[in-house]
Amino acid sequence: MHFKKAYGIALITFLLAWTQPMMADDCLPIATLQSFQGKIESRAAGTQQWVEATLGQTFCQGASLKSSGKSRAAVRLANDTLVRLDQKTTITFTDIQTNKKSLLDVLKGVIHMMSRTPRPLEVRTPFVNAAIEGTEFVISAALDHSNITVYEGQVRATNKLGELLIKANQSGHIETNLAPEVLPVTRPRDAVAWTLYYPPLIDDQTFDVSQYATPKLLAEALNASRNGHPLQAFAVLNSIEDNARDSGFHLISAAINLNQGDIFATQKHLKLVDELSPDCSYAASLRAIIAVTQNKLDLAEKHITHALNHFTDNPIPHIASSYVEQARFHIPEALAAAQKAADLAPGSARIQARLASVALMSNMNRKAHTGAHRAVELNPSLSQIHTLLGFTSLKNLHINDAKSAFDQAIELNSGEPLSWLGLGLVNMRHNKLKLGRENIELATLLNPSNALMRSYLGKAYYEEIRPERSAMQYELAKNLDPNDPTAWFYHSILSQSINRPIAALKGQNQAIKLNGYRGVYRSRQLLDQDEAARTVSLGRIYTDLGFEPLAISQATSALAIDPGNHSAHRLLADSYRRQDETDAARLSEVLQAQMLQPLNLMPMQPQLTNSNLGLLDSAGPGSLSYNEYNPMFIRQGVFTQFNLTTGSQGTWGNDAVIAGLGERAAYSLGQYHFETEGDGNNNNFKKDIYNVFAQGRLTQSTSAQFELKREEETKGDVAFKFFPSLFNDPDVQIDREITTYRAGLTQEVSHQSKWLLSLSWKDRQSTSVNPQNFALSPSVSVPAEILIDNKTNIGLFDFQYLHINEKFSLISGASHNQEHGSNTLRSHFLTIPCPFPSCDFPTADPDDSQTKLYSYLNYKLNPRLKVLTGITLAKESSPQ
Repeated sequence: MHFKKAYGIALITFLLAWTQPMMADDCLPIATLQSFQGKIESRAAGTQQWVEATLGQTFCQGASLKSSGKSRAAVRLANDTLVRLDQKTTITFTDIQTNKKSLLDVLKGVIHMMSRTPRPLEVRTPFVNAAIEGTEFVISAALDHSNITVYEGQVRATNKLGELLIKANQSGHIETNLAPEVLPVTRPRDAVAWTLYYPPLIDDQTFDVSQYATPKLLAEALNASRNGHPLQAFAVLNSIEDNARDSGFHLISAAINLNQGDIFATQKHLKLVDELSPDCSYAASLRAIIAVTQNKLDLAEKHITHALNHFTDNPIPHIASSYVEQARFHIPEALAAAQKAADLAPGSARIQARLASVALMSNMNRKAHTGAHRAVELNPSLSQIHTLLGFTSLKNLHINDAKSAFDQAIELNSGEPLSWLGLGLVNMRHNKLKLGRENIELATLLNPSNALMRSYLGKAYYEEIRPERSAMQYELAKNLDPNDPTAWFYHSILSQSINRPIAALKGQNQAIKLNGYRGVYRSRQLLDQDEAARTVSLGRIYTDLGFEPLAISQATSALAIDPGNHSAHRLLADSYRRQDETDAARLSEVLQAQMLQPLNLMPMQPQLTNSNLGLLDSAGPGSLSYNEYNPMFIRQGVFTQFNLTTGSQGTWGNDAVIAGLGERAAYSLGQYHFETEGDGNNNNFKKDIYNVFAQGRLTQSTSAQFELKREEETKGDVAFKFFPSLFNDPDVQIDREITTYRAGLTQEVSHQSKWLLSLSWKDRQSTSVNPQNFALSPSVSVPAEILIDNKTNIGLFDFQYLHINEKFSLISGASHNQEHGSNTLRSHFLTIPCPFPSCDFPTADPDDSQTKLYSYLNYKLNPRLKVLTGITLAKESSPQ
C-alpha cells in the first residue's frame, strides 16, 4: 500500500510538472518583456523556481519577474501599460485585464509606470495601494516604507490609516503605522534618474589602462562592457583586491555603472576618484555626460570646461564636449568636437559612430554613411553603430535596411532608446500606426527625461487623434527642456488642428524665439525625414486670423536665412493666394517648393498651381483646405482629400486629391471644378483643372519630377466694368485650354550645395466668340459671329545653384524662355456665304524670347546685420 501511495504521488507530481509548461504555453499572455539589461528572471504562477528570462518572452497571470543587481527591464502589459523595473526589483502580474480593473504587486524595489489604459489599474506594495488614473509615476517598495512620485495624471494612495491624492509633480510617503502624507520635493525628476539613458563614454579603445595597478583586469572589464556583458565586467572588477583599487578602478567602475543607469554607484566612485586623483579630466567628462542627460546644461558646461582645460590630448573630453554642444544646439561645434576625438582615436568604433551621428544631424548624409560603415568595420557588435546605420538608411529611404539595422541594434542592446525610436519611425512609415506608437512609448520609457522623445511621443498620439495625450507630452517636453523649440512647434500644429489659431500663433512665435528668431524649424537631431510636419502650412494659421502680411513677412525672413527651405517657399505661396497681382510670384514659389521638397504625402492642390482662378476668394474651393489631422510622420500609403461647395445662381464647385507614397516614389492626382451662372446676363463661368504629379528618388542625392496639368475654362462677360451699360458684351463667350508639361531634376552636390533643373512646355489656346449683326447696307444686316483664335507655345528652361553655409547663402542661376504665337480673326456669317474674298484674317505674332542670368549673395556680418547684394543680366529678343 505504501508503495502504491508513493507511486501515485510521484505520478501526479510528474504529470503536474510535465503539464506545467504546456499550461504556460497555452495561457493568454498578459505581459511581454520588451527590453532588459543585465540579468532578469521569471517565475510562473504556483512555482518556486526562477528561470532566466529572454527578450520577447510573454508571461501569464500570476507570474513574477525580478531584476538582479545592476540590471533593468521594461515590460508591456496587455492593458497598454508600460512598466520599467530598477535593479533588485520584484513584481507579480497578479491580475492583468484588458476590459476591467487590473492589479499589479510590487514586492520590493522601484518601478516606473506609463499607464494609458482607460480601465482602472491598481498597484500594491506591502505598505500602500495605489489607484492609477491614466498617469505616469514612480513607486518604490522598501523594507519599511513606500514612496510615490507622479509626473502626469494622478494617483490615489491608500492604507488602513488614510488616503492621499497625489497629483502631477508631487510625491507621497507611506509608512506602516502612518497615514499617507505629501513628501516635499524640489526636483521630482530625480526619482527617475535610474531610468535615464547615459551615452557610453569610456571603453577599451579610448582609455589607457597601462598607468594603473591592474591594467589587464581593467582592460578585460572594459572589453566585457563594450561587448554587452556588464555583469561579467562587474565580476572582473569585484575580483580586484582592495589595495589595488586606484583611480583607474573607480573611473571604470563609474563608467560601467553609468551605462547601467546606477547613478548612485557612479557618483560614489567619482567621489573616490576625486580623493585619489584631483582634477581628473575623465571624472569631469563623466559628470558632464550626467549633467547633459539630466538637463543641467550650466553644470555640464562647467564640467566639460574643466575637463578640456586639464586634458586636451585625449579623445574622451572631446567626445563629451560634443554631447554638451549638441544639447546647447551648437551643432557645428559638436561636429568639430567629435572630429577632434576621432582624430585622436581613429580606431575607436564608438567615436567614429558618434562623429557619424553628428554629421547626420548636420545633414551631411555622405559623411554619416561613410562613418557608420567605418564604425561597423571596427566593431560590428556595438548596438550604437547599428542604430546609426538604421538612421542613415532611413534618411536615404532604404526603409527595409533601416528596419534590419534597428532590429539588430535591439538584439545587441534592447535598452538603447534610440533603437526603439528608429523602429517606431520605420513602422510609422509602413503605416503600422499602433506598433509604431508602442515602439516610441518604449523609447520614452527608456529615457523619460529626454524632451525630444516626449515630442515624438506627442506626435504619435497626434496621429492616433488623441489630442489630450499629445498635448500632455508636449507640455512635459517643454518642462524638461525649456530651450528646445520642437515641442512648441508641434504643439502649435495641434492647436491649429483643433481650431485654436491664437494658441497656434503663440506657439509658433515661441518656437521662433527659441530657434534664434529663425523661421527654419528643425529638431535637435535629424533622426527621420519628418518632412510632413515641415510642409504643414503656417499660412493657414495666419490666414485664419486674417494676418496674411505677417505670413509673407515670416516666409521672407525664413528664406533670407535658408533659401533652400521648401517649407518657407510653400508658406510664401500659400500667403500670396489672397494678395492682388501676385500670380507670377506665387507660381514661382510653388515651383521652387516642388523642386526642393522631399518625398511626402502633402501634394499641391490643383488650384494652388494655377493663376487667375477667376472667382472671389470666399467663393469656395479656391481657398485651400487640409485634412483636420495633418499627418506629422511620413507614412507610406494613399491619401485622399475631397471638398465640395454649393451656392445660389447655379454655383457649385469641388476639388479632389489622391496622393500615394512608396519607399522611393510619390505621386498625386488632382482635380478642381468650379462653375456659376453669375449674378447678371452672360455672367456664366466654368473652370476645370486636372493635375498629375510624380516624384522619384533616383539615388541618395538625386531626385526627379514630372508634372502634367490641363486647364479648361469657359466664361461669358464676367469683367467688372464701371459703366456696364456702355461696355457690356451681352453675348461674348470665351473658351481657353492650357496644357503644361514639366520635368525637373534636383542634385545634391554636398550637404551645403545643390542644383535644380526645370524644363517646361506650355500649349495655350483660346477662342473668343462675339455674336454681331453685320450691316451690309443701312437697311440690311445679317447675323454673324466674330471669332478670335489665339494659339501660343511657350518653352521655359530654368537652372539654379544653391550654396548655404553658416556665414552666407548664394543663389545663382540662368533661365531662358521662348514664346511663339499666332492670332486669327474670323468673321462667320450665319445665313449667307462670306461676302469678302476671305473672312479669315490671320496674324502671326513674332517670336519672343528672354534670357536671364542672376546671382544673389546674402552675407551675415553679425547676428543683427546682413548684407544682401545681387546682379541680374537680362536679354530680350522681340522684333517689335
